Amino acid sequence: AMAEEDYISAQRYLEAAASCDPENADLFRDLAICEAKCNELAAAQGTLAKAIKLGLPESDAALVYAQMAYLEGDYSKAYLLAVKAAQTIEGAGKTGADSSSSKKASGSIAGDSFLVSQAAVLAVSACDRLGNYSEGFEFTKTMVKNTRGAEKYLWLQKGGELCVMALEQEGSGTNGQSYTVDKNSLALEGISCYEQLKAAGYAGLTDLYNLAYL
Repeated sequence: AMAEEDYISAQRYLEAAASCDPENADLFRDLAICEAKCNELAAAQGTLAKAIKLGLPESDAALVYAQMAYLEGDYSKAYLLAVKAAQTIEGAGKTGADSSSSKKASGSIAGDSFLVSQAAVLAVSACDRLGNYSEGFEFTKTMVKNTRGAEKYLWLQKGGELCVMALEQEGSGTNGQSYTVDKNSLALEGISCYEQLKAAGYAGLTDLYNLAYL
């Protein structure tokens, strides 16, 4: 249900699962995500605290806190926490050090790829709200360099999306923040992202549409 973004149903299922397995940090983490997505922020805070007490990895906690900050309208905090989550996961992928902080927590949300995708979407959304496109794009480029496989192409996709967003907003983010960019340079950067996606066979219909737009 979470993968389909049916957070109301997922919340119901997770509450039942957590009552049967009250020592599972992953269940409480996922439940906190669903509560946050359903705008039940106070409940999400309490549930996340339980997950942390059970040994939830730092990257997972940062992502949930980022989602809460975004829903509360603190986009700067949401961006910084999403970046922290992504970087922590990326570092763990290289060292294997963050696979679990206790025997009770697996350290991934349906696998690290799902957690990375959530961090990427949140970082890009926060950048769009802030009009912070340049910094966001530089971050996506860094993640492209530091990741491999499907995750690399996820960051390429998000980099392309940021370029399109910046060009469409014409000088201000969706939250009214002003910014200045070199439109020609930005368009070329976006084209490069989407061309790499296309060459690797990862470009979807929206990606091809954005490439045509650029």
